Formats: sequence, C-alpha cells, structure tokens
Amino acid sequence: MKKIIVSLFLGLILVGCDGVGTILDDGDLFEQYRNSYVGDNTEVGNLANNLMASRSLKQFSLYTEEEPYGIILEYRNLEEEEKKETIITNATFLFALIKNVDEITFQFSNEAYTINRERFELWLREDLNAIETQKELENIIEEKLQSEYAVTQFFRLFCCSEQQTIN
Repeated sequence: MKKIIVSLFLGLILVGCDGVGTILDDGDLFEQYRNSYVGDNTEVGNLANNLMASRSLKQFSLYTEEEPYGIILEYRNLEEEEKKETIITNATFLFALIKNVDEITFQFSNEAYTINRERFELWLREDLNAIETQKELENIIEEKLQSEYAVTQFFRLFCCSEQQTIN
C-alpha cells in the first residue's frame, strides 16, 4: 500500500486554531469540511490543523491506494489525558467529516492507536454520517469525554499493547 506523506509546517499553516486543546467553534469547520475525501491531502491537512492538539501535530500521512483508506496523524509532547481527549475528539470529527476514511492512526512518541470507523461508531453509539451540525457533533464528544467510564471503556476495550490497535 503506497503512502502519501505530507509534512506540515505548523507555524506557517495554523489558521483558525487558537490553542492546543481547542477546535474552531463557530460551526465553519463542520460546514467547510463535511463530505471531504481522504485522498484530498489539502483538505485533510487543513482539517487536521483546526482540530485539537494541532500545535503538537508533527505530520500526517494518507493511505489511499487501496481500501481500507486511512490517515496517520503523528503528534509530539502530549500528556496522557490530552492524548485521550485528542484521540476521541479528533477521531469523531475526522470520521464525521471525511466521507471515505476507514481508519485513523494516532502516533505518539512511543505508542500508536489505530481506530476502525465501524468499531468506533459502535462504541460511540452514533452513525456519524447522520450528524447534521457541528454543535450536535460537539455534544456527542462532550458526553463521552465527561463519562470517565466511557473513556476508560474505550481504552480498555480497544488498547492492549505498546503498539495499540483499535479495530
């Protein structure tokens, strides 16, 4: 499977992101990137730059030659709680907005988590294609993140070794 590697120079690209732990909150993110495709590296890069922990995003890769189509996001310098919130929040946004992404890998210095769309939606108990607004999506994320049980369940059910695979 051929990978398209795209390095991001965050200092030059960051637009619309106001911090490590925030997402553009005026609804434009949802409207602008809804129905994007994993093969459009500009769209994926711009979206990634508007998601949580974008200042810690070193680079991203797309794999688009054959299914399953995917995205790899490589981060640096995130605390454990920030990693958890970033994985759940960004996976939710990416799966909801990018029409054909099947899996997303979040890479950190010593671990990686690969999340499959189908299993993620089962855990989330939502069909992300049915979401109509950014506010609705944010409410789903907030509900999951506020539940320590849900977050713990997510990582207990899907994570099991140093090279983590969630699928």
